[in-house]
This record gives sequence, C-alpha cells and structure tokens, in this order.
Amino acid sequence: RNQQMTVDFESSEDVYLDGKRVKHDSLVDALSEGEHSIVCAGEKYTLYVLYGSDIPIMHITTQSGEFDQVYEDKSHKEPGYVVVLNGEGIAYEGELEYIKGRGNSTWENFVKKPFNIKFKEKINLFDMGQAKKWCLLANSLDDTLIRSKLVSDLADKVGIHFSSKSVILDLYVDSEYIGNYTLMESVEIGTNRVNITDLEELNEIANPDVDFETLPLGGVRGEESYAQNGSYKWVELPRTLNIISGGYLIEYELASRYDEEASGFVSLYGQPVILKSPEHASKEQVEYISSYYQDFEDAARNSDGYNEKGKHYSKYIDVDSMAKMYVFQEYLKNLDAGLTSFYYYKD
Repeated sequence: RNQQMTVDFESSEDVYLDGKRVKHDSLVDALSEGEHSIVCAGEKYTLYVLYGSDIPIMHITTQSGEFDQVYEDKSHKEPGYVVVLNGEGIAYEGELEYIKGRGNSTWENFVKKPFNIKFKEKINLFDMGQAKKWCLLANSLDDTLIRSKLVSDLADKVGIHFSSKSVILDLYVDSEYIGNYTLMESVEIGTNRVNITDLEELNEIANPDVDFETLPLGGVRGEESYAQNGSYKWVELPRTLNIISGGYLIEYELASRYDEEASGFVSLYGQPVILKSPEHASKEQVEYISSYYQDFEDAARNSDGYNEKGKHYSKYIDVDSMAKMYVFQEYLKNLDAGLTSFYYYKD
C-alpha cells in the first residue's frame, strides 16, 4: 500500500515503533499487516494492523479473548467491545452485550458461521435506525456474497413493508479476519423494525421484576407436540393483560424446531406457528391469535374463500401484501418460503 500514516501522541518520552524512534506529528510509511511493537517510557505495547477493502469494517474484541466458545456452543453469549469503520473513520465504538451463533442449517453445516449481536444501547448503524439487535449473515451458500442484500433491497423497492435493511462489511474478531458478512436488521418489533404495538413490552410492564425465562409453561409440549393439530402452548404470566388483539409477530417454523419455542400453536391443518413476539405470551393471547389465524386458514382453504363464520379470507389479511410476498418469494425461488423463517404480523 502506497500510503503514509501520521503518528500523533502526547507523551514527552521517546516513542519507538519497531525499534525506530518516531517524532510527534511525523509521517511514516504505511505499516505492513500484522503485529508491530511500540515502546514508550519503558512500556511495551503491541500494535495490530489490519488491511481491509473499501467496504465498511466491524472489529469485535471479545471479553475473554477466546472466540472458540462461540463456535463450540451456539447459545454461548460472548460480551466484548466493537469498533465499526465506514471508510471515513470510526462510525461507532462501544460495548457489545454479546455475540452468539444464529441459524439452524447454516450454523450446523458450514465452516463460516452466521452470528447475532446485541449492543448495550440502541445505536443507528449506517442510517438503518436505532436498535440493539443485529444479524451477521455469513452467506455461505452464496459465492457472490450479495444475494441477501440484493433481496432485502429489492423487497423494499417493491413495497414489501418492514423489509430488513442491510450493509455488506468485513468482520474481524480478536484481530483475526472472519470473512465478508451482511450486517442486517433483526426481524423484531420496534420503531425502526416491524413498527407495530409491542405486546411483549406491555407484558413486561404488567409484570415488573419478573424473570420470564423462569415462569411455568402451559399447553401441549414435547418432541411430538408439533403433531397435535389444534394445540397451543403459552407462558403462565402472573398478571395478564386485557389487551389481546395485538400486536403479534408470528413465524412459520419446521415441525422439528417447534418444541424449542416458548409460545406457539399448531393449526388444524398441521401448520406449526411460533410467537416471535410476544415470545412469552399468556394463554389468552395465544388463544386469540391462534383462533384468528385458524379463521383465516379455514377461509383460505375453502374453494369459495369463506369460513364457517361466513367471512372471506380478505377480512383477515392484507390481500395485496400477501400476493406481493407470494410472487416475490416464487420469483426468488426461496426454499424457506411458507416453510420456515416466514413471518406474518398483526397490529
């Protein structure tokens, strides 16, 4: 690289870079990639130089200094510190609540792993809006490395609401290059995400100082629960809300993964559906949304489009939105469409 870098420091002591004395505000030839030695006032430091492309860079320093734990256990949450560079300088730096594994087949079957990250505060990365949670997609099946971003950008252009925004970047962890990733908005309820009523937050307000992860679970559960058509499951909240009509973010899921989720239902036609939000739903909330979905499914499966209540399926869904999503998924040949990681929302 035919570049120079300015050395700027406040120490009154001599500073040595790789054994050579340097002056304040002096220019030195660009350093080669790798480790370099800095000595100042008798103290020795190590400088790591990383070369990237012109695209943004995310550098994560794990708290433990060991990233192997994340690879060994998808559920392991490793805290750390993150620096994001946007080509013009530092776009963000601060504490990272955690980085952890994500995905199912993409996690299990490929060397290059996808990750979820969560910041300790809501931040606005690359003008995508304030949020704490983000995804790092590995694109292991995509040699072009652009399909995830291309699809999300195209979905937004054709008017599919709440399509996740994304940015392509290079990822480094503990000074090691991990690879090229797509930083993408997580699918969740939020002002800058799926902007509907946050029923999970209302449940938390109604149940202050309650650890939802420790609450008793109700309903039909177990490895074969997905086969119990018409069944549902919920969380025993100490206090329930009168507000049950929304908002809901629900997801089609594979039968084999249904048992892992806290709240959900199986339709009369055998479709496993999990509640992405509220994740910890009360019995009344699950009964409401499962009944609403069932009325829609009954109408959609009848040749005339009406259910036994005399209501057309258009009373339950935004038909234009549904049609647009259907055509979009078929055009892209998305294997997961209507099967898994496939979302509906109701405000």
